[in-house]
Amino acid sequence: MYKPLLVPFLLLAAGRLLAQDPFFTHFQGAESHFNPALTGIKGARSFGIKYKSQWAAAGIQPFQTGLLNFEESLPCLPFDYGIAMAFDQEGEGRLQTYDLGVKVAGAPAFLAGKGLFNLRLGINAQFSLKRVDFSRFVFSDQLDPKYGLTDPNGVPNPSSFTPPADSRSLPLFTPTVGFLVNYLSDTRSSRPVSIQLGAALHNAYSLGRPRNGNTESLLGIETDIPERYNAFLRTEFIPVHSGGNFASLSPQVFYQRQGGLSYWETGMRFGINRLAGIGLFYHASSDQSNGPSTRWMSLNLDFGSAVAGYKGRVEAGASFAWNKSGLKNFVGPVMEISMTYHWARSWICRDAGRGLDYTRGKNSPECPTWTFSNARRKMYENIWYKNAQ
Repeated sequence: MYKPLLVPFLLLAAGRLLAQDPFFTHFQGAESHFNPALTGIKGARSFGIKYKSQWAAAGIQPFQTGLLNFEESLPCLPFDYGIAMAFDQEGEGRLQTYDLGVKVAGAPAFLAGKGLFNLRLGINAQFSLKRVDFSRFVFSDQLDPKYGLTDPNGVPNPSSFTPPADSRSLPLFTPTVGFLVNYLSDTRSSRPVSIQLGAALHNAYSLGRPRNGNTESLLGIETDIPERYNAFLRTEFIPVHSGGNFASLSPQVFYQRQGGLSYWETGMRFGINRLAGIGLFYHASSDQSNGPSTRWMSLNLDFGSAVAGYKGRVEAGASFAWNKSGLKNFVGPVMEISMTYHWARSWICRDAGRGLDYTRGKNSPECPTWTFSNARRKMYENIWYKNAQ
């Protein structure tokens, strides 16, 4: 069925100011998708999936984004690694984006009195491809002022537009580079303060002039890929820790910008042990020329539990958002779900005989939400903490 989508498509294809890469609303379940320096930060060999649906309304196809992500933490080596595949589909025109990337993150460590610094540097060597179904669009020369899309005999009006071969872009090299400063205030304390500060630059290869040929155009008009950058600050406090149980508070701020579009969120997560957490976040998106356009709130829930005799761990999360302005009365909520399975041992470090078994109490520090390699002082989220008690 034809849909009158010419104007939105031309806005998307025309240039830098209105186009924006697909992305997820929350860090959780997609940390290294935002910043490759977070690759392997969970302290396990992991496989996860994440799905997002947004802008659904009656008779309108929602925008959908999906991610398959594999990562492995290597406490015995200077780096961690991962592989990720992402898919995005936008609206009735079926504009599709495919991403495939290999991620590596290194983590030099520095002692600071009782505390510990890690400077994580990461890169995602990613390739992308875009496709669109031109048969779903209506072009202006098909519109008749009296009969609409047909002639007086009911025959559909043709268009002079000729779709390009395959209706897809050339393969694109869209790498991301990022850094992360990880700080733990006291490695021997049961109630330490931790701070994460990071930033990333996406589509890094496309920076600079003259054009380097790495364009995302579907029409052969040499549309540059807009650079995208983000930054975040996340802290964690342990107000209660007693008898192996603890509560955590984790406020965070996130900012992202691409072309003339900007996005930011702020909020806080409250967690009980490593079993469950709840977070409330405020979001805002704006166009540089028109000011604030859309504001919304989101509620995020996450759960985690050891399985198979402490040989693994499963984590699941869900997020629901409701609009406060902008598209409030037209589109439905943004929804995200994620699930990750963690194995208790690394393939590589186990075989080398130098790895950590996070499920054993003898290797667990007193701080409940972070752990580190004794050999290289690499910091990881201590998702196995409750297993060690």
